[in-house]
Amino acid sequence: SPSGVILYFEGLDCSGKSATGGLLQQALELAGFDVEMRQHNRPPTSEQMRHPWMDRFEVPDTSVVSSASDVAEKGQTQDGNQKQAGNCKEHRHMAMVWDRGPAGDFVYGTLAQASQDEKMARYREFMAFDAECKRKNILFIKLMFITNRDSIAATLGKRLAQRKMVQDLRTWLKISKGLTSADPMHMDGLDFIELHIDPTDFIAFNLYQKNLHKFINFALNTENPANPWIVVNTADRYAARKQLLRVFQAQLDSFSPRKGLCSRICSRLCIRSPPEQRDTPGLEISDMIDKEFRRR
Repeated sequence: SPSGVILYFEGLDCSGKSATGGLLQQALELAGFDVEMRQHNRPPTSEQMRHPWMDRFEVPDTSVVSSASDVAEKGQTQDGNQKQAGNCKEHRHMAMVWDRGPAGDFVYGTLAQASQDEKMARYREFMAFDAECKRKNILFIKLMFITNRDSIAATLGKRLAQRKMVQDLRTWLKISKGLTSADPMHMDGLDFIELHIDPTDFIAFNLYQKNLHKFINFALNTENPANPWIVVNTADRYAARKQLLRVFQAQLDSFSPRKGLCSRICSRLCIRSPPEQRDTPGLEISDMIDKEFRRR
């Protein structure tokens, strides 16, 4: 099994990246991986621009565990249960979630206006990174989330309703508690809900077709037959989540670590396929994706 995992969530705003992709994050945590989150929804800083483009996208630390105490410390979950991954004496088991990443630079960043030559150079960098992950025994899972405009509109409507509810809750809390200002103890979590929608979401909604084309174009130009992009169609969230877990299991089963890095199976994800049911149909994307694109 891999000593490290990168879950790269990319795609349209309001397409279910957090809710649907979070299932894979939970599966890794249950399997004993230490999971860290990195959000790449801001342009690179001036300092980051002085370094190679892919350097700012972090990879999980899979350094060798040198002592029994380190292994014991990593082998305990928060509730004291022994982690499966803690049984491995050769390396740590780390996972990292990228919430957006390199493709976002081509849609929302400066690379959207870059020349074709510069774009091709960045494509090659990304594919070199993909190959390097395999050499380092890191499973790089690339998930492209797409959906239709109706689904995005429904999500935006839900977030607007939640924002209005938060505003009403603030007023009610102030009156019921006799508060003259927002008390952090009583407003815990309300800020997160209220900031979950902003004007940029509606700008992205208006640019739906254009942004979708850019995301698909990035995937087409960085397609690796040995590690294909996984297109997650979330027009039907329930069907998408079931299929995503099946594909994730297949990715793990087909992963071939570098010989000698891990002499035995030191962790195993217990993701069982649900009983066979008839999935409800989702959005057809055959007219959006070139025939050369490998879908799994």
